[in-house]
Amino acid sequence: MDVNDPVYLERIEMANDLCSWLKRYLWRFTGMSPRNLQAYLDWYVYLFRVNQARDRWDRTERVVRHILMADATYRSLG
Repeated sequence: MDVNDPVYLERIEMANDLCSWLKRYLWRFTGMSPRNLQAYLDWYVYLFRVNQARDRWDRTERVVRHILMADATYRSLG
């Protein structure tokens, strides 16, 4: 591990950014039940992917694409 290696620094920066995004996202759910944590994280990943696709697809195509390609089942958290 060379701390001056640009690839290493880029990857560490990406990991730090991801941790920061997760902290900001989960902060909204203060007092959340730990048994629902996976559902919150799944929703975060979905939103992250939708935002990543914003530049490649217009809004309608993006929604249809995510509905058709979703490999998820939804159930009540209650």
